[in-house]
Amino acid sequence: MVPMKIAIADDELYVCQQIRECLLQYSTQKNVDMDAPDIYTDCRTLYNTDLSGKRYDVVFMDIDFSGENNIARLFSDSYAVRERCSDGLALGTYLRHILGHQNFDIIYVTSHENYAIHAIPIRPAAFVQKPVTFQKIARALDDMLYYRDISRRIFECTSNKSLVHVQVSHIRYLNSCGRKVYLQTTDSRISFYGKLSEVQQEPCFSSFIQIHKSYLVNPDYIDHISSNTVFLQGSSHEQLPISRAYQPLVEQWLMKG
Repeated sequence: MVPMKIAIADDELYVCQQIRECLLQYSTQKNVDMDAPDIYTDCRTLYNTDLSGKRYDVVFMDIDFSGENNIARLFSDSYAVRERCSDGLALGTYLRHILGHQNFDIIYVTSHENYAIHAIPIRPAAFVQKPVTFQKIARALDDMLYYRDISRRIFECTSNKSLVHVQVSHIRYLNSCGRKVYLQTTDSRISFYGKLSEVQQEPCFSSFIQIHKSYLVNPDYIDHISSNTVFLQGSSHEQLPISRAYQPLVEQWLMKG
């Protein structure tokens, strides 16, 4: 198995060292092969690093890089997550653009609890609340590896009398209408007979969010959310309704980050 390649970015060196020690303990206890992590103690260094030869599986990253208030000027407007966003969010958006969406995960390590909603477009795998402990790092890695495994799974259905296999990570959302369920993937729309309530019980859809009795959404494709609408990424600018009954569920998901 190819070892996991990891980066740690935090302007407090002792936090980087804490995370590194937790990773070593995790690797030993869980028998997960990891390379020694690359450590960056400032936002600028990671931004200026040539990432073309890097194959990071996960980046542990602070959100607020103290003393680097002007660092966001490094990022073009297309990478800005929000006006006056913190440096870690802008950097996370940049890394997503450079390294891709399927190839690596971001785990934010932060003292701030109120950044979760702003981080949605970056799709972090987890948030770790400081102070860092092994239990927190282990839980974040467990969740990341679990959902990464799920995203590689295949959903099987019968469409137009033919057996179809669809990679779950390519499904943007599911919706039901009448006796049929529709899968909207990144490049096609597939229909089959069934009930959405039964389909969503499949383990491969455990990370999807139900926003309406007729809609189940892959959070990896969410751009942003308003009080009653989910806006998806992409040129089609799809907008899906959030019913009143499912608003608490969506809010709960947002709070979990």
